[in-house]
Amino acid sequence: MCYVFVRVVDGEVGGMRVNVGELLADRHAVRVLAYHERLELPAEEVTLAAPVEGLLTVHGTGQSVVLTGQVRAVVGLVCGTCLAPYELPLEVPVAEEFCPPRPQAAEPGREAIDPDDFLVPLEPGDVLDVTEVVRQNVMLALPIAPRCSPHCRGLCPRCGADRNRVACGCEERDVDPRLAPLERWASGESERAR
Repeated sequence: MCYVFVRVVDGEVGGMRVNVGELLADRHAVRVLAYHERLELPAEEVTLAAPVEGLLTVHGTGQSVVLTGQVRAVVGLVCGTCLAPYELPLEVPVAEEFCPPRPQAAEPGREAIDPDDFLVPLEPGDVLDVTEVVRQNVMLALPIAPRCSPHCRGLCPRCGADRNRVACGCEERDVDPRLAPLERWASGESERAR
C-alpha cells in the first residue's frame, strides 16, 4: 500500500492530481489518499466552513481504476424558507471508475454502446483529478431546497417576520378572493344557502 498525503498551506485552494498509470495494469495495486483540501464551490450561497477531509482508496482492476471512500464537509447554506444562514454537516460517499481515454470511432453513430462507455476517462498521462471528483460529489450531496430544520415555519408572507423567532400576529388563513367559492363549497356553506 502506498499512502499519499495532501496538506493545505495558508488556506490556499490546491488541487490533488494523482498519476494512476501504475495502477491501471495491476489488479492488486492499491493507493490510499488522505484527502484534506479547501474547495471552491461555484454557487454564491454555498460556502465551506472548513476544508473537506476524508480517506479515499484508488485500486486497479486491470483495465481501469476505481476511486472509493468517504469525505466530510461542513457546508454553509441559506434556508430556503426563512433565509437564515445555517451549517449542514455532510458525509459524502465517493465511488467512481476511470479508464484511459479511448480513441474515437470512425463512425460514432454506428457502433453499439458497451459498459466501458459509462466510465469516466482519465486526463492525459493517466492523471486522476481527485479534487474535481470530490468537488462534484459534494455538489451533488447538497440539498436542492435547503431548510435549516424540518420544522422551519419560514417568513410571514404579509409582514416578512421570521415566524421561527416571533409571532407576528398576522392572520394566517387568508383566502384568495377568487378561491372563496371553493372554500364555501368545501365547508358545506353552499348547500345550506340553497
